[in-house]
Amino acid sequence: VDEYNNAAVEALKRGDKSKAIELYSIALNTAKLTLGENAVQVASAYNDIGSIYSSMNNYSSAVENFVKAVKENNELNSCELV
Repeated sequence: VDEYNNAAVEALKRGDKSKAIELYSIALNTAKLTLGENAVQVASAYNDIGSIYSSMNNYSSAVENFVKAVKENNELNSCELV
């Protein structure tokens, strides 16, 4: 999961937001498979994807991902993303 997150950060540094979303999505799916649906990494990935969509002015996709991040975060009963 970390290597995909790191690669996504590098893609963002290059300005390749589409690639960053792709890499964060891989990290998200990997986290779900390896850590389970209710993991901090799942909520974090949704948050990261939402942030990129927001920066692209794709607010409906941003909100969709932010809502998923908040839902996951609430299920974890954690304040790590807030």
